[in-house]
Amino acid sequence: MDNLSLLNDRLSELGSGIIKITEEKVYLTGFLNSERLLDYYNNNNQCFFSKGIYDVKNLSLDDLDLYSLKPNSLFYILNNKNDLISKIEFKNLKRDTVTIKHNKKQTTLTFEIKKCIYSNKYIFDSSSDKELFYTYEDLVNYLLRKYNYILSI
Repeated sequence: MDNLSLLNDRLSELGSGIIKITEEKVYLTGFLNSERLLDYYNNNNQCFFSKGIYDVKNLSLDDLDLYSLKPNSLFYILNNKNDLISKIEFKNLKRDTVTIKHNKKQTTLTFEIKKCIYSNKYIFDSSSDKELFYTYEDLVNYLLRKYNYILSI
């Protein structure tokens, strides 16, 4: 398993985290929840759960597997000067089970829709499909086109 996969696996396990990106490495400080992250970041209380260093060169935010982050987990992204460059926190908007036609057969699809409260990006997450959308309209059109599902939130 490569280092990027290891990093993404670790991100999916954490309740929250601080990701410091340099040209050569990624430093990850993990927390059990967002309250601990804020206590560490704002008050310098040493309440972290884990620390790790990953040899991942030139990481961009697009390389992170945002689909696997736990709902309500908070992640701060820092540059090599410790400047906060991004925040990521997805909130659950909807969970539903619908009946759809797949290969001319009726089947059920259970999915979740999450929204990042900082970037307004949306994630559609089901057992068979995971997609990131930059606008609500793109998400609505995707669901209508692929599943004939009219989204109302």
